[in-house]
Amino acid sequence: TKIDSVLIPTDFSDLSQSALKVGIAIAKRQNAGITLLHVVDIFTYVEPSEVFLPEFKVMPDWVSSIEENLDKLAKKITQETGVKITAKVLEGQPADRICRYAFENKTNLIVMGTHGTSGLREFFIGSEAFQVVKNAVCPVLTIPSHWEKTDFEKVLFPIRLKPGALDKYFYSRPIIEKNNSELFLLSLSEKK
Repeated sequence: TKIDSVLIPTDFSDLSQSALKVGIAIAKRQNAGITLLHVVDIFTYVEPSEVFLPEFKVMPDWVSSIEENLDKLAKKITQETGVKITAKVLEGQPADRICRYAFENKTNLIVMGTHGTSGLREFFIGSEAFQVVKNAVCPVLTIPSHWEKTDFEKVLFPIRLKPGALDKYFYSRPIIEKNNSELFLLSLSEKK
C-alpha cells in the first residue's frame, strides 16, 4: 500500500497546526501530494444573538477571503518543503464533506486535528474527527493539539485475531517503514 495523497482538513487555528506539521512530514517521507481542505460550515450560529439560521448563506467575499488565505498557506508550505499542495474550500457539514472529498479523490490518508476553532462559532473538530474516523473510506490519523513530534518512533498496533485484521496493518505499513518505527503488537481478546 502506497501513500501518494494526504488530505489535511484545516481551520487555520493554532490547534490545527499540529496535524498540519505531521501531515507535511508524512507527505515528505512518502513523496505524496497534500490537499489542504477547509470546510465552511453553512449551518452556523451567528453571534451575539446565537439564533440558528438554517438558510444562512455564506457571503461570497468571506469564502474568497478563506480561499485566498488557504492558497497563501499552500504556497508557503510548497516553498518551504517542496511538497506539492492543492488548496480546496468547500461548503457544507465538515465531516461529511471531508469524507466525500476523500472518497471522490481516492485519498490514501487523512491527517486531522482532534480539536480546533473556526468561523463564527466553535468548530467541534473533536466530534467532526470522530465522524470522519467512523465514516472515511481511507485511514484517518488524528493528532492532538500541541503535538510536537512529526515522526513515529514507536507504533502500537492493537489486533484481534479475526478475518481481515491485518488489512489495517498494510495501511499503516508505509508510515512504519519510512519512519523506521519500532512496532508493538497488542493482542486483544475476549475473556471467553
